Amino acid sequence: MRAINLRTEHMINPIGIDIKEPYLSWNCADGRRQTAYEIVAMDENCVVWDSSRVKSDSMHTYCPLELKSRQRISWKIRLWDERDEAGEWSEEAFFENNRVASFTIFDDDLCVELTDDMQPQYIVFENPLLIDNLTFTIQSIFSGTKWNDTCITKIIFYE
Repeated sequence: MRAINLRTEHMINPIGIDIKEPYLSWNCADGRRQTAYEIVAMDENCVVWDSSRVKSDSMHTYCPLELKSRQRISWKIRLWDERDEAGEWSEEAFFENNRVASFTIFDDDLCVELTDDMQPQYIVFENPLLIDNLTFTIQSIFSGTKWNDTCITKIIFYE
């Protein structure tokens, strides 16, 4: 039995995800039923997480690493079948994190600092029609990052 179609956050080898504990998933091939799995995650050939053998028929889990921005994690998995026989290791998959730690939004009357809490954050302006411009300034990013490769997922303006 072997794992195929390895995905992170439902994507193949995504770059620039902004998730603290990414969702990992896979499919099974060459067997009837998965009974256990083991995942090994590496950062530049150093093992940063080994799930050890987990008895489960579930084909997904969360990667419990606190990721740094621009950190690339490679991962692979092996499965156990209905006869409790371990299969071969899968091909490696990877993902790369990319998160802003904090940034500031300001205009003439307002200054708001937002920090990374991985939840939508809302700002209400008292007189939105009077705002000529807004300035967004990245204050800090997670270690290992460069200013020119920082990702802000979405900014939406409502009237």
